[in-house]
Order: sequence, then C-alpha cells, then structure tokens
Amino acid sequence: MKGDAKTLVHFLGKNDRFEIPIYQRSYSWRQEQCAQLFYDLEMTMKNDKQSHFFGSLVSVAEKDNLLIIDGQQRITTVSLLILALKNAIESGAKTIDDPQKEATKLYKRYLVDEYSNDSCKLKLRHIPGDAEAFEALFEKDFSNQQSKLVKNYLFFQDQIMASHLSASEIIEAISRLLIIDISIEKEDNPQLIFESINSTGVDLNEGDKIRNYVLMDLEIVLQTNFYEKYWQEIEQLTERGGEQDGVGLFVRDFLTAQTSVIPNLATIYSAFKKYCSDNEDLIHEREKLFDLLLAYAKVYHYLLRPEDMPNPEIARGISYLNKQEVTPSYPYLVEILLQWSKKMLSDEQAVNVLDILDSYVFRRQMCDLPTNSLNKVFADLHKTIMRLDETIPYDERLKIVLFEKNGRARFPRDDEFKQAIKEKNVYDMRSKNRKYIFARLENGLTLDAKVFGCRDVVYDKIECGDYTIEHIMPQTLNAEWKQDLGDEYESIHAEWLHRLANLTLTAYNSKLGNRSFSAKVARNTFSDLVDTSFGFDESSKHLWLNEFPAQQNRWSVEEMEKRADLLAARALQIWKPISASSSYAPDLSLEQKFKRYLHNSVKGRTAVGYIAALHGLENILQDADCLDGSIFEIDSIAKLQPIRDFLSCDIGFIEKNQIAHNKYSAAFNQYFDFIKKMTDDGDSFSETLLPFTD
Repeated sequence: MKGDAKTLVHFLGKNDRFEIPIYQRSYSWRQEQCAQLFYDLEMTMKNDKQSHFFGSLVSVAEKDNLLIIDGQQRITTVSLLILALKNAIESGAKTIDDPQKEATKLYKRYLVDEYSNDSCKLKLRHIPGDAEAFEALFEKDFSNQQSKLVKNYLFFQDQIMASHLSASEIIEAISRLLIIDISIEKEDNPQLIFESINSTGVDLNEGDKIRNYVLMDLEIVLQTNFYEKYWQEIEQLTERGGEQDGVGLFVRDFLTAQTSVIPNLATIYSAFKKYCSDNEDLIHEREKLFDLLLAYAKVYHYLLRPEDMPNPEIARGISYLNKQEVTPSYPYLVEILLQWSKKMLSDEQAVNVLDILDSYVFRRQMCDLPTNSLNKVFADLHKTIMRLDETIPYDERLKIVLFEKNGRARFPRDDEFKQAIKEKNVYDMRSKNRKYIFARLENGLTLDAKVFGCRDVVYDKIECGDYTIEHIMPQTLNAEWKQDLGDEYESIHAEWLHRLANLTLTAYNSKLGNRSFSAKVARNTFSDLVDTSFGFDESSKHLWLNEFPAQQNRWSVEEMEKRADLLAARALQIWKPISASSSYAPDLSLEQKFKRYLHNSVKGRTAVGYIAALHGLENILQDADCLDGSIFEIDSIAKLQPIRDFLSCDIGFIEKNQIAHNKYSAAFNQYFDFIKKMTDDGDSFSETLLPFTD
C-alpha cells in the first residue's frame, strides 16, 4: 500500500476508468454536504488558500479500471459539480474566455474516456440504480427527481449561477482540492483498510458496512452475481424509507432471532462479524449466508409492508401489532413467518399467535407494564417454545410460555386489565395508541365492512381526521353541565373526564363542543335539538361506540359506570385472556402448580415475593435442621404442620428473624392453603391450575 498527496483533478485526469464496486452503498450525499463543499471552494478563493484538503481516496487496480474502495461519494459529488459547470459554460449562462474550449476540456479531461470502445464512455461507473440516473444527467435528463444525483446536480447548477465566483475561479478552486491517493495492492486486505479509514468518522451506516463485508473479498464476477441474485433484493425487501438504515435494522433483528442477544444499534456490524466468525461455514460457503439472509428478508418484508402479505388475516394481525409500535417483537415474528412460509405453521396457528401477542402487548400497555422488558421476552421466545413438547400445537405452547412469565414480563389477568380499561387516563396516551384503542373497540367484533386485510377503515378515518375523539362530558363544564352533574361536579369531572367511559368517536367534534348532553345526542325528543345530522343518535347507526350514549337521557356517574362495564366486557372479548384445552396441560412440579395458584389469586409482584420468601425460609429451616430437601417436595398437610408450628411457636426463631418473620409466615400460609385445597378438592382444584385460566 502506498499513499501520495496530489490534487483531485490530477487524480481524475488519469486515463483510468473509475469503477464503484457493486458492494458500495448508493450515492448518499445530502444537499447540506454539497453546500459545505461549495462554501469551502468559495472560501478557498476568497482567502487565497493554495489548497483545501478533501480527504483520502483508496483504490485498487483491476485490469484497465481503478476500483474505488473509499471516496466514491466525494468523486461523484465533484463530478456532478464539474458537469453542472461545463453545461453552464456551454450554454453561456456562466461566461468565460473561449467557452467552447473550456467546456470541452472539462468534459474530456475529467468526465469521459473518449478513447474507450464501450458504448458508455463515462469515466465514473456507478452501481445499478445510480448508474442510470448519473448517465441520464449527461443527456440533460433530470426526470428522476427522487435521485440524490439529480437533486445535487440541480443544486450545484443553482449555486454556480448565484456565486460571486466566475467560471474560471470555480475551475481554479476545484483544482486546489487536495487528496491523499492511497493505492493498495492485491496482497493488501481491502476490508481492513476500509474499516480503518471509515472508523475516522466517514458517514457509513451499519448496513453499508455489512454489505461491504459480505461482498468485498469476493472476485468481481462473484460480487456482481451475488449482488444481483441476493443483496439487491435484500435491500429492497428491508427498505424503510427516509434515512433509516433498513438493512442494518433487519440484520439486528436477524441476529437477535439467531442468537437471542440484542445488538446495540451502533454495533450491529461488529455483532454480525462475530456471528459469521462463530459460523465459519457461512463465510467459506458464502451463498449459504446469502440464502439465509434472503429467506429471512422475504418474510421480514411483511412486517414492514403488511399490505403485501397474501393472507389477509395474518396481514391484519401484523398491522395491529405495528399500530402498537411493538418493534421488539420483530425477531420473534420473523421466526413465526418463516415457519409459516415453510408450511410448518398453519394459517390458523399463525393468526392465533398474532392474536395472542396482540392481547399480551395491549393488556400490558393498559396496565402500565414497562415496554423495555419486552426486548428480552421476544429475543428468545421462539427458542423457548421450541424446547417444549412438539406434540402440543405451537400456539398452545406460546400460551404456556407467556403464562409462566411473572413480574414485569407477565400476561395481565382479567381483573387487572378490566380495572385499567375502566380507570386509565386514555385521552393522554400517545396519539397512535389512542387511535388503535378506539379503532379496535369500534370494529374488533364487527370486522364486516370496517376491515379489509390489513386496512382498518375506522383507524384510517381517525388517522386522517374524519373521526376525532370526543369527550361526552366536555373538558370545560358550562352551567348546564354543572347542574346536571350535581354538587360533586368538580370531583366527578376530575375523575371521569379522560376515562374511556367518557370518550367516543365523532365526525363532528367542533360542532359538539361543550353542548349539553341532550344536544350532543340530538334525538328528536329533546327540546333543545339543533341539528340531528351530527348527534350520537344519528352516528350510532354507523358507530357501535355511540350506541349506549344515544340511548341515555342524561350523562352522570351512573351512566359512565355502566358504559365502563360495557367497554370492559367488550375489551375482554377483543383482547382475550389466555385460554385453551386442558389436554395441553404440562406435567407440573408442585412449585409450578403453586405459581399458577398464586397467579390466579394475587398480583404478579406479590407472587414473585412469596416464591422468593419460601426459598429463603427453606434455607433457614435447613440450617436449623428442621427441613430436609425442599418445601416444594412436601405435598401433605400433616408434613407441613410441624413447620407451621415452628413459625408460630419458636420464640428464638421469631426474635432472630423478626423483620422477615411476617413475610415468611404470609408466604408459608399461602402454600399451606394451596396444599389443603389440592388435598380436599382433588381433580377439580387441579383444573384451576391449568396455564390457561383467568
């Protein structure tokens, strides 16, 4: 490897053709970067600087071409500037002595190889996608307005015309751009050199680095073959729009699915290299790696674009999860869709899995359980399920695994969920989550004319503003509302204002405002009727959410409590509890049965505390020679009674463990009652311990 300082125009003026390898990223300079370059050129001339350092360019000779390992963004940008300047001179828009000569010099010296036998004589050869837009610019075809090549060419065109620099001064400024020309030999490692240079701050995303890693060390023919056969499609399938690193985020979820470890966003490339190092056959037989990545990308695409999913019910399930913004579920969902694509999971099972996850995620959201705990849940969920008895259907195994979750990862029980539905401040939730709740409550049980595949008509109407969320009891109470609510109107208003029971959908929020309840209903029987076209009575013909309010003559605590019960009952039908046939009950240990007993009787954190307390008590009893083995091996009241007596009567133990005694006693009493019920009720009690009851 050798490096020489030289001007960029000297580098471009070589007879070589410059080729951007297939593994390089697309042209990505933004307008602000082009503006900075042009400003630097103007300041170079204004301050009479002899040179302006423009970074290093790394290339390797390949037959008659120079492959650009690093620096293709800068070479391309300066080529766009030179082309725009050449056209401005040629058209007379920017004056210079002997314009035809100067325009021809710019064109032949820096932009084309006039002696080439190829049909395309451009010096700089781009990768597919960019090549077409770049070549079109030379034909003065600017129709591809989405291309950054076209955008930046037009930007430079405007800058040239607005600049105080003359054409000859701009040419001189470009000639003062200084680079370090680094030439590497065949025996050098382009990948290591590339990484070393790009570690200094060149704006490459993780997906760019991964593409370079999997393609750079291959022969040119193989690079092109694998790019066209695999990588181009992978990029298209995982594209997210805007400036998002689609490939990088996809690889992150792929690695999580494969390893159950979630890479940091800034270290996806490093994690991918480690994965390849741990699976050397994928590097030695590179096509295996591309096959694997493409297989995942094809189903991953459905997570990003549910509308492309051929099964409408699966598409709907994905769409509902996306509306809740549960991207941590992607590593798990991609495994589900891969199983489904291989016919290892039926359509019905895939839909059931998505319904279970929808309930799990939404119940947790309503019960204010932290979303960050979902990362670990989904990271190894598929592997955990696959370790269970394969004779049990996959969706039933999912229920078993989720039921076993406790604490912050738990599946909320019905009573906890119902309370949240009734009491949570829904109006102040995130806008997207609020829209999802109302759309699902409206059409969750009546999909007929409101849901088409992944398209939810009600959600779309809320999204575009046709429907808005209306407070039935308004946010500002007028005298009539205060009178209707009674002396306690302030406390009623504070408690119920933002709850689901007091919220609904309407297309006429601005008209309803803080009108009286009778005016909002707009039924002909009310004397203060203003316009029946926008009241709850009329809208109840189209919206289930307005049926109950439309039937009421007043709106007080009593009506809101009734509607809260109605909405909670509907929510339980939409976001179902875990329930299934007892035939899938696993063979449980006493400790597992006790956990399920607690799950049905106390809150998750309390249950975890009881289990921990019993294990602590177990250690104390063993140290005191009062217990052999585990408490959870004792399955009869007779054998438990001595421990109960010990806890109740041993003054020394109580004094020594005074702080923890109450905790131990409470946990032990729960276990004692559990064993008693199991002994007294037999099979009927065991049925209540199935991992599917609520």
